[in-house]
Amino acid sequence: MFQPTSAEVPYSMRQRLVLAFTILLIGFLGLAGYVLERAYERSVAAAVAERLQLQVYALLGVAEPEDRRFLLPDLEEARFNQPNSGLYGFIFDDEGREWWHSPSADTLNFNSNVAINSKQLLGRTLYEEVTIPEYGTLALASYHTRWEALGKDFHVVVMESTAPTEAQI
Repeated sequence: MFQPTSAEVPYSMRQRLVLAFTILLIGFLGLAGYVLERAYERSVAAAVAERLQLQVYALLGVAEPEDRRFLLPDLEEARFNQPNSGLYGFIFDDEGREWWHSPSADTLNFNSNVAINSKQLLGRTLYEEVTIPEYGTLALASYHTRWEALGKDFHVVVMESTAPTEAQI
């Protein structure tokens, strides 16, 4: 009876199984890593959106209209009061006229057309990212509301630098 030597058999069954499982394991780990990374990025993006929404509500809570502008005397978030802090707030009317901006945005040249979408529904928030050359990429939340006392629609806009979030990811 003929017995082949190990030199004559290119791959044994054991070697083929090890190779197959190695390829499957590498593929599985790669896919799992990709899925986990995407899930983490989505959770960080959701946290940013929630944080921006809370800032919008905070601004709405203290905003007081007065003579074609808004007064916001008690801003709880200190970064709104620090120039170039990475957190910026605006209130625009439906025509794009600025009624208020946070002290942090004193040097920020921001075009209101970016934040005002004529198709945005009342009571809804739109989220997007904008790039401003001197400030980099900013996460933006624009909330559309109606101020009954003034009989006008307004957009409360909060923007935050994405640099800390990108570093976290």
